Amino acid sequence: MRKHTLAIPNITLHVAASVSAYTWNESETTVTGVTLEASGESIKADFVADVSGRNSKASDWIKKAGFISPERSSIGIDVGYTTFVVAEPPNNQRNWNLLYTIQKDIPADTRGGGIFCIEGGRYLVSAQGYHKDYGPKDWEGFLAYFKSHPFPVIYETIKDCQPIGEAKEYRYAAYLRRHYEKLTDFPSGLVVLGDAICSLNPVYGQGMTVAAKEVEHLDQCLQQCASTRHIEDKFALSFFKGATKFIDAAWDAITVEDFRYPQTRGQRPKAYALAKWLNRRFFALSATDKEFGVAFTKVLHLVEPPESILKPKYLFKALFARMPDYQGEPSFSPEEAGDDAVANTAKAST
Repeated sequence: MRKHTLAIPNITLHVAASVSAYTWNESETTVTGVTLEASGESIKADFVADVSGRNSKASDWIKKAGFISPERSSIGIDVGYTTFVVAEPPNNQRNWNLLYTIQKDIPADTRGGGIFCIEGGRYLVSAQGYHKDYGPKDWEGFLAYFKSHPFPVIYETIKDCQPIGEAKEYRYAAYLRRHYEKLTDFPSGLVVLGDAICSLNPVYGQGMTVAAKEVEHLDQCLQQCASTRHIEDKFALSFFKGATKFIDAAWDAITVEDFRYPQTRGQRPKAYALAKWLNRRFFALSATDKEFGVAFTKVLHLVEPPESILKPKYLFKALFARMPDYQGEPSFSPEEAGDDAVANTAKAST
């Protein structure tokens, strides 16, 4: 991607070059470029897209110029990953490329994790814990962490493997949303997107998808400006309102699940009790109904909008869906999954 991007004649890449500020016109109503932190060099631009992540200074910089900083919403979850790379056993026979376990019974269970098959005959094994129930960094403790899971399939898979190198840790205290869509005034020549607008719980793997959806939306907005060769003053406000539907779809879905833990911090979504009940029914139905399972997965991954699963036939089936019991190992196993399948050993209990 980098090679093909840099082959475009009018694109220049500044490597490891932090931006310390925007540059402005005299009235400080239009962003005209950026200032590089290390050199102090100003780079002029007709249009600036701030994609500098959850630590973006965009809201602070526009406030200094006299604009209102967006409201913020934060949900505290204290999620952490501990990850080892391990050597796959020689001549290992498997028909899966990813094995994933999640919490069996929330809020009692806080642990999950996965094995991801990567190049060179290796596994990437990651232990995931909610609310500071983090996986240990030592190998023996790491194995014990997975052995304690109600479905110890990951432990059984890696117990005889050996780690390659030391563990890597990642901590994520809270996801953060800046409500740019609520603003009534915003600088010309600037747009903010990606985690700089909203950083989501990484457990659900939706951050890149939301960002990609925002980029598609931005492309459509810019195409509308192509005929006039001019970006309108209210361009960003229109973009933010359009991007909200993608952010809402992800935010509303994951906050419902994360608030099943009483220690989760923040404001619960509207109609939380109903959404919680419906989510549980939908997850249960997705484990037994193939058609709905596909439709539900498309919604979770933002391929289709949430209203696509609110059809009467799905709601009726969900109402009478058989709820999972927790009396033992799930009936689904990696061996039954087939090639390239995800072995999700606790799918129905989510």
